[in-house]
Amino acid sequence: MKPITWIVPFPPGGVTDLVSRAVAAALGRQLGQPVIVENHPGVAGSLGTELAARLPADGYTLLYISTGPMAVNPALYRQLRYDPLRDFIPVHGLLQSSALLVVDAASPYRTLADFLEAARRRPGQLNVGSSAPGTSTHLAGMLLARESGVKFLQVPYKGSAAALQDLLGGRLDAVFDYVLPLKPHLDAGRLRPLVTLGRRRLALLPEVPAIAEAGWRGAEATSWSGIGVRTGTPEAVMRKLAAALHVVLTDPEVMSPFIATGEIPLLEMNEAAFRTFIAAEQRKWGEVVRQAGLVGE
Repeated sequence: MKPITWIVPFPPGGVTDLVSRAVAAALGRQLGQPVIVENHPGVAGSLGTELAARLPADGYTLLYISTGPMAVNPALYRQLRYDPLRDFIPVHGLLQSSALLVVDAASPYRTLADFLEAARRRPGQLNVGSSAPGTSTHLAGMLLARESGVKFLQVPYKGSAAALQDLLGGRLDAVFDYVLPLKPHLDAGRLRPLVTLGRRRLALLPEVPAIAEAGWRGAEATSWSGIGVRTGTPEAVMRKLAAALHVVLTDPEVMSPFIATGEIPLLEMNEAAFRTFIAAEQRKWGEVVRQAGLVGE
């Protein structure tokens, strides 16, 4: 039986790769045929996505689609050689995660309101760590600054470890990051979460308010993923893939490790809902990128 290729446009070893390999293995069992993960990283996910856009629309190639390549890169890169919603059909959502804004446990800021008030009093003087320019936590910080009308200095880092080391060492006032790298420090009481940037509170951090509760619904920022296929893939193939993927997303054995780190399975994100969602995300993040004058390298 011909195997299905699952293209991950990011390097091996990261969260996207771990999710892809776990879901691909379960999807293969559900379909009764092998699903082989291939990593094709480069240019913030663009290279692997471009590759998938050139392959046949026969259902034997799946693409891991996510916030960056589908919603951010069209505004960030001038010479993008794919169109997310013209070249691909978003078959089904996978997972969604919300970034957190955290401070040192000894910080004077106990709520988001405290932090924003300090930023208003000292515009541009609070140092906030995030990932590289144009990535999800960097854009989340820019969106919060825009919506709240405050200014803070975003300090980009290549990885979470260095940013958290500087936060705990007193060189940063706060950090935007996801639950997975934060969890050991949260469990040890070294960090204080001020807010989650998703629409709802996280089940594993029920005491932490969502951004809308804190008064800034327009600053909601999540990272999401799903499975896409080339436009022109037969409808029957897409229905079969979507049904199998939905079963995988409801399998506790597959999903529990990811739910434990704050990921939320996108059970209701079918093709129509996903397409509408991606279009809205393109408008939202495109506006943030353009207003900031960001240009991808």
